Amino acid sequence: MFEARLSSKSTPVDYWRQASSSLWAAEMAGHRNILERLGNVRAEDVRGMRAPFLQGGGNTQFSMMAEHGFIYDMSMPTQQNDPPLWPYTLDYRSTQGCDIPPCPTASFPGVWEVPLVDWLDTNGTLCSMVDGCHIPESKDEALQLLHDNFNRHYHGNRAPFPVNLRARWFYEYGYNREAITEWLDSLASMNDVYVVTVSQMLSYVRNPVAHRGVADVAAFSCDALPDVEISCEVNSCVYENITHAPNSDEHPGERRVQTCNACPETYPWLAA
Repeated sequence: MFEARLSSKSTPVDYWRQASSSLWAAEMAGHRNILERLGNVRAEDVRGMRAPFLQGGGNTQFSMMAEHGFIYDMSMPTQQNDPPLWPYTLDYRSTQGCDIPPCPTASFPGVWEVPLVDWLDTNGTLCSMVDGCHIPESKDEALQLLHDNFNRHYHGNRAPFPVNLRARWFYEYGYNREAITEWLDSLASMNDVYVVTVSQMLSYVRNPVAHRGVADVAAFSCDALPDVEISCEVNSCVYENITHAPNSDEHPGERRVQTCNACPETYPWLAA
């Protein structure tokens, strides 16, 4: 499962732990609006979120999600990986363990939690993000990491298998890119495995069908994807004396934004 998310990534983590509902809304719903305005990504296509640094905001965060139409969160790690924990609805109170408090303790109808099921790395250590695991020392070791963790899901309870990683896992170690490409090719040869987004997965989980009918699931069809503008005339927007982190009031700096649309009058940020 693959999907993208966006926020200011502000520090320290107490910023997120103690954030008000309005601040969570500015961070998540606000940045979703910026992505639509400058990146031509439809707001309704940004359906889920992950709390930066995996520091959730408990009931405050989930109340914001329900109010602003986010259908899932993917911020809560779980060491329950054998068998793996399935995604679940927050129509009922969560019974998942709380590794990074605060966690939701109330009911939030219509909102789902997609647990960050921990991987077991090649050193026998649990890790919630692939790039947080022990870095493989070769392509073969990377393939072992991918296959071993996938097989625990595939040969177990068939819980969706999340692949959560950042680009540095590829760029800093080129053989990892070769390994994941080979691994994905092996999945493509299997007639009962689908590489999908989190939203597509949840669409299936809410309305499951037998394997023989999966080919007819609308959410898995390429026809369900919106038309995308592939190229445009890029505007490079320059803003001086910006104080948002990693700059500060004492050390302002220049920021640049590229967009297919008109440059905003002010640097796009919270509530901007």
